[in-house]
Amino acid sequence: MSGGTAMNANQLSAADVWRIFRANAWLIALLTTLGAVVGFGVNTYLAKNFAQYTAVGRVMLNPQRISDPTNPGGSFANVDASSLSIEQLTQSALLRSDTLWRQELKDANSKLIATGWYKRFLKSGGFDSGAAVQSLQQNLDIIPIPGTKLINVAMSSESAADAQDIVRSIVDRHIRNQRDVQIGSRAEELTALNNFVQTIKERIESNRRAVSQGLVTLGSSGRDGSSTTLQGLQLQISQLLTRRIERADELDLARGQQTQLDQQYQQGLVPASINLQVENTPEIADLRNRLMSFELQRDADIRKSPNSMIAKETDSMINAIKGKLEESRERTRATYFTALLEGGKQSVAALEASVDVSGKQIGDLSTKLGELSREQAEMLARSDGVRQDEESVRKLEDRIILLKSTIQGEQNRLSTVDWATPPTAPDTMSFPRLPITLTLATLLGLGLAVGIAFLRELLDTSIRSPRDLAKVGNLNMLGMIPHESDDPQAEGALLPLVISQSPHSIMAENFRQVRTRLQHAASLDTTRSLLITSPSAGDGKTTVACNIAAGLALNGRKILLVDANFRRPNLHSVFGVANDAGFGNVLAGQASTESVAKKTSVPNLDVLPTGPRPANPTELLESQLLVEFIDRSLEEYDHVIFDSGPILLVSETVALAPRVDGVVTVVRAQANSRGVLLRMRDALRQVKAEHLGVVLNGVRNQGGGYYGRNIKNYYAYQNSN
Repeated sequence: MSGGTAMNANQLSAADVWRIFRANAWLIALLTTLGAVVGFGVNTYLAKNFAQYTAVGRVMLNPQRISDPTNPGGSFANVDASSLSIEQLTQSALLRSDTLWRQELKDANSKLIATGWYKRFLKSGGFDSGAAVQSLQQNLDIIPIPGTKLINVAMSSESAADAQDIVRSIVDRHIRNQRDVQIGSRAEELTALNNFVQTIKERIESNRRAVSQGLVTLGSSGRDGSSTTLQGLQLQISQLLTRRIERADELDLARGQQTQLDQQYQQGLVPASINLQVENTPEIADLRNRLMSFELQRDADIRKSPNSMIAKETDSMINAIKGKLEESRERTRATYFTALLEGGKQSVAALEASVDVSGKQIGDLSTKLGELSREQAEMLARSDGVRQDEESVRKLEDRIILLKSTIQGEQNRLSTVDWATPPTAPDTMSFPRLPITLTLATLLGLGLAVGIAFLRELLDTSIRSPRDLAKVGNLNMLGMIPHESDDPQAEGALLPLVISQSPHSIMAENFRQVRTRLQHAASLDTTRSLLITSPSAGDGKTTVACNIAAGLALNGRKILLVDANFRRPNLHSVFGVANDAGFGNVLAGQASTESVAKKTSVPNLDVLPTGPRPANPTELLESQLLVEFIDRSLEEYDHVIFDSGPILLVSETVALAPRVDGVVTVVRAQANSRGVLLRMRDALRQVKAEHLGVVLNGVRNQGGGYYGRNIKNYYAYQNSN
């Protein structure tokens, strides 16, 4: 088994708990009954000597809550859950106050003076108020009821009448105190309301003056004749915007013309208007007239004498005038072009200045418009504030009238708390209470019984079920065999041969299950020699060995069952054969297996008794003779099964265990402890024997045993046909 399986094995299952309860039912019933009897006796004693009566009254919060002056008309009905809880806690703390209690204890007219409870604290030196207050702290319970306006007030005392009088006296004192406080609070509230109303009226008057001044300001005109009204400023801004847009359009046109002139100047192109201006200048006109006169003179001279010197001189004069005319034209044209460019720049600058001035004027007017808008909004807000304040004044004045009426007409009833349910003298005791005392005592007895039952289970280390085997760890469970007294069908059959003599019994069925699990635990084709042993004597290993051998034989295998228990041989008695010669003779070489093996009533099953006990059985089993015996026997048989002595008691079994293919151990339920089983497991490990598994034998039904329901269900199912 793994470590996790071993850990889970230490936990109790529901079946284990039920088994523990069944096994200890007598103890549980006895201690539970004893607890009930003791509880009844204790209750009788307490009722006689320490009886307590509890009187209960309920106080209801019923105040006309001191209103917040800013929330006139507020009442307790409008308080949220949080405020209600705070109010409950506040009143509870006041009811629990030592000051309140001492005030009532000192009142000569108080009902407390006449109670037996009060007289308990009268000493020779006077009244012990400290002890009385301590008693109230221990016995007076004041508990707010969540989600309601109620507070429970309960007092426990030896006298029912005293408990009633104490509750009534303390609560009545608290109600009177709260009434006095509330009357004073009402007067303070009235003064606060009057002061608050006066403050609001002053604020109304101030806001009205501010609104009037604002109306005058918003409707006036400036000293320069400009309007300061919102509509006038908006009209001026609109006109300035229109003018600014016109100037901006003119500026764009002038910039375009200036750009065009700059490009023409760079390219040397002269506008026609400049050429016209140049031609119309006096200097150019004079030169042009002189040129025309000389040309006419030259033409006349050429007609008279084509080659005359006068014509040539006239022609030279004409060329000089032409040069001078062209030079004058260029100079004049450049002068006019430069003047035109400079004039365009000045025009653009003037338009830009005009646009900037318009923008500044618009900005100034917009700022002034914003200021007027804020003043107007403030004036409107003040007007709304005046209306709201006037409404508040009306409500507060109504509240003042109601408060004056309340103070004058309800002084005798005004209080933050009042009785919801006055206390009455209790008819029954609050302590002790038989149902509670009896239940607690019974549960105590039951708990003690269950604790003892589980303690017995914890201290019991015997092997009774597969769970107990699992607690040891690393052990394979091959099966469980019920106790013979719990199997009615096995009665009269020989237990070592129950699988063949009573095949329908549950014992036979379980031996067949052991056979099946053994086949799964080890391959029987290779695991052919088996040793059946147990940790101690009387565990039933011979019964298990015989039934396993018979089960395998009935399954068609040829089996040799060898009695290797030289100290207490038993197989010859089981099968009714002689024990004059046997296993010891074969090991000593004095006889052959065929000559001393005996046939049995079970088909395919031969038995080899021990024969006379040899002087050195352990040495024979540790020698090569045993190996040779097993090899020879397996030539004739399918399996050789050895029934030996207890492994923890005899050395022969220890010698035989590592020489066989597998070891099966038998543990007697409730006879062996987990410690014995652990020693057996370790002994097999030390000799390196192949441990195939454990058969739990003699599992009991009665007394909380493991097997009761299994046996009952098995026979019910078998007989259902």
